[in-house]
Amino acid sequence: MPIRPQPTVTVLPAEILARTVVVALPAGTPTADLLAAANRRVAAAGLASLGGVPYFLARPGRSRHLLDRWHGLTTGAAVARLDLAGMRQRSAFAATMQWRWWRYVTASTPTARSWTELRDRSEQDPEKYPLHRAQRDFAGQPRIVAMQAHNALPRQQWPLPPSELELFQAGELTYSTVAWLSAVPADGLACPDGPLLQPHSRRLADRITYLRLANAHLDRLGPDAALVAVVVTGPYLPLDD
Repeated sequence: MPIRPQPTVTVLPAEILARTVVVALPAGTPTADLLAAANRRVAAAGLASLGGVPYFLARPGRSRHLLDRWHGLTTGAAVARLDLAGMRQRSAFAATMQWRWWRYVTASTPTARSWTELRDRSEQDPEKYPLHRAQRDFAGQPRIVAMQAHNALPRQQWPLPPSELELFQAGELTYSTVAWLSAVPADGLACPDGPLLQPHSRRLADRITYLRLANAHLDRLGPDAALVAVVVTGPYLPLDD
């Protein structure tokens, strides 16, 4: 399927401006230069890098081929040095376990309205349906109450974020598939020959579109291309004008 052009600007709410971006770099980039090269790419878009983050599952081997190593994770390396398949499998397995906990916790509750649905209603007619009422209606739904009660338990191993309600309600297979797709590209992917790909919004349909495009780009990378994970802040802008 052809890659669709991405919008030039997508400004996201302040609470999600800090995010992890994966930067793809050309083959042959020295390991010692990976982070600096990734920072230059994001800086070209007016984004501020907070530094690298151990994000990728590293294959066994010498640490000199990795940007760093922390509990089996690395901030960056050549694709051949990364276990991307393992990352995806782990993410999908964890998501399956989380979804099954969600089904157990919410088994006796009716289907809930998503926050996106209620927020859109408020934005369309803020006088008749103000934002505070939308927030109250969302939080008061039995399914959300059940999730929040579960989350309140100390040392909760499987938290159930209400922001993921739409995805939980899409079913186990969809939930685990989106986790598989999200494992490598994170919140944004800086392609080696193009702009920064990112979801147009936090809507589930937009997230899935982004993940389809991002994984298509990742699959075209050769084993000698490098990936680096950095945490950035700033508006969603393209890396290349």
